[in-house]
Amino acid sequence: MSEQPLTLSVLLRFHREVFLPDVERIVGSAVGGLRDEMHTLHDSLLVKFERLENIRARLDVVEAQVAAFRKPQP
Repeated sequence: MSEQPLTLSVLLRFHREVFLPDVERIVGSAVGGLRDEMHTLHDSLLVKFERLENIRARLDVVEAQVAAFRKPQP
């Protein structure tokens, strides 16, 4: 064991060389998986919203046809 005094610079060096790489390795892999999962969820929601927009557009056409049908003919 080194007899180097425990100073702020020694603690910072320990943090930078020992502690931080381990934390980045552990957290980095977890965050990467979460990011992929969120992108997948986002993409599936976009597909569902697109389907809903298509259904809404079709309903607008049907509503316009029904409204035209209900108008009294002169």
